Amino acid sequence: MTYVPPERVKELRKLDILTYFKNYRPEDLLRYDVCSYVLRCNSAIKIEKGYWSNWNKKGRLKTSALDYLIEEEHYSFINAAGHLQRLLEILPPVKAIENDEHGEVFRVPWNNDDPSRIRAWLCGSQGLDAGLIDELIDKQLIYEEKYTHHVVFPGFNTKGEMVSAYRKSIAFDFGEPVSGSLSGYSFALKKSGADSIHLFERPLDLLKFASGEKIRGEKDMSCLCLHMAEKEDSFFLPLLPYMKENEELKTLILHFDRDSAGIRAGEKLKKLLDEEYEVREWREEKEEC
Repeated sequence: MTYVPPERVKELRKLDILTYFKNYRPEDLLRYDVCSYVLRCNSAIKIEKGYWSNWNKKGRLKTSALDYLIEEEHYSFINAAGHLQRLLEILPPVKAIENDEHGEVFRVPWNNDDPSRIRAWLCGSQGLDAGLIDELIDKQLIYEEKYTHHVVFPGFNTKGEMVSAYRKSIAFDFGEPVSGSLSGYSFALKKSGADSIHLFERPLDLLKFASGEKIRGEKDMSCLCLHMAEKEDSFFLPLLPYMKENEELKTLILHFDRDSAGIRAGEKLKKLLDEEYEVREWREEKEEC
């Protein structure tokens, strides 16, 4: 094929990426969570709500399988069009329809049997304490996601059931809550009976702090990650179960970014809780020591 008529190109572009993979390459399609997929052949590609994107590239979301073959698998336009044309002639596709009926149901990310990739990343490029990371992996407080090899930071309810999770890529600058995660629970390192708790925006920030404190010999502390990416009126929800369970709690120590979102979050916590708890920033804590 050396020429593709414009009207045929228009028809080929109607073939969306999810329909393409479900019909012609189902072995490469992996369920990422209840609402999205990744590709076995390229875990940087995410398919969600009919669109595909590459976590490692900035750009608009796209739907077309033709664009995917050209941009991600490096087909020439003619070869990609010819490839799709042959597939459509051999087996007309059945349109893939995403089922969002249970879009808010939380499904536990698959656990990879070998956590060596996340251990190497956390202890290597992130410089975290190996003893701490091994302990967390052994207790399944963090684990490696199967196929994508992201770090999974689970959140547990009072019964010890995983009801939320945050996944962080070890290859790209990407992290997000798992779809359906309950807002009232998040990643935490808890010490029973502690009278203070350190609050963070992101799980990796929490681990870096805990690692530094362990190296300095400090182990008996509680740390909790809040849902800073969610609406401002609900980011503090993971703190509520902890406050209810720990009557000894007196002090909240904030490790938030000094950007507008972090400043607003700190101000809101102080306004809500300042009468019952001492709320202060970690910078103040360091200055007092």
